[in-house]
Amino acid sequence: MRSSRVLMLKKTWSVALVAVFSLIPAPPAFSLVRTKSLCIANRKTSRQHCALNNFASDKYVRLFDWAAEKGAHISPKIGPEVRPTTDGGAGIFANEFIGSNEKLLYFPVHIDTLAILQTMPDSDPIKNNLLDLADGSKGNRVVALTGALAHLHLLRQTRGVESKFGPYFDVLPLLPCLSQLSEDNWKTNVLSWSEEEISEFLAGTMAHSKAVEIRVAAVRIVRYLRDTLFNQHFDEGRGRWSKVDVENAIVSSFACVLSRGFCDDGGGKWFFPVLDLLNHSSEKSNVQWTITAEGAASLVSTRDIEKGSELLANYGQKPAWDFGMEYSFIPDYVPNDSTGVPLFPQSVLKPG
Repeated sequence: MRSSRVLMLKKTWSVALVAVFSLIPAPPAFSLVRTKSLCIANRKTSRQHCALNNFASDKYVRLFDWAAEKGAHISPKIGPEVRPTTDGGAGIFANEFIGSNEKLLYFPVHIDTLAILQTMPDSDPIKNNLLDLADGSKGNRVVALTGALAHLHLLRQTRGVESKFGPYFDVLPLLPCLSQLSEDNWKTNVLSWSEEEISEFLAGTMAHSKAVEIRVAAVRIVRYLRDTLFNQHFDEGRGRWSKVDVENAIVSSFACVLSRGFCDDGGGKWFFPVLDLLNHSSEKSNVQWTITAEGAASLVSTRDIEKGSELLANYGQKPAWDFGMEYSFIPDYVPNDSTGVPLFPQSVLKPG
């Protein structure tokens, strides 16, 4: 879900991601800045592996079928009914009338670091490294999930290795791109902004602090993971992937963990396929999810939903700058926010 309206900023405190990753040992100094922007801004390199196209509904049909095979119970009133939203994203819509308090989805399992790593052979040199991280602090667990996601995605891209999570990976905005991914997914992400844009548009606001924290965290994660991933995935003979491609895979995986992950009880992140397709609204929310301590998820309607209406959940009470920096969109309504600052600089939105 994206919006081009202004970002409504409010002076308030945020949780510092820098502190979260302070326990990760820092390798030699490295900067992701390329052409005055984070590595994602090297769009020409990414474009070699991306094909821009229109909304592809088939991948969502495959996702719903795959979820059902994994034991998910999806009401026929919502699935598979994923369509473009008016602001350029995708959302779940009701394909018939839904009454209040109807059970719409039950997903008995989640996807975490261990679930991804269990699909890899014990001989995989990256697997044991990530397993050690997964048992550590909150920050290290986020790094482990980011690394596992990037590693498995690169295996699919470089070696054609299929994964039991393939249909879910196909709907995530991961780089280097699958054919159906548009670069437009990245143009509103704070990781694609230049340093000048961060300073010009966000200076003096909590959005600036959040943006810097996210970008510093991304740099630290790339420092920690890039050499190991690059050594395994770069094929110099064919020259298929560059170091920038591997960095992009890590950064885009980190962005997915931030924006698509659900917090577990230990401060880490879980993925819940299908559930993470729900868009946000604090005023018009009509569904509510529940996640158990064991990692199962359910979704129920909280009011009547007319046929053709989008299912909307409330992500929680967050200031607009937090939505903008972490999720790359601004809700239509954010209570008690003030002071308008542009969210998406025109230089970011320009084609090419």
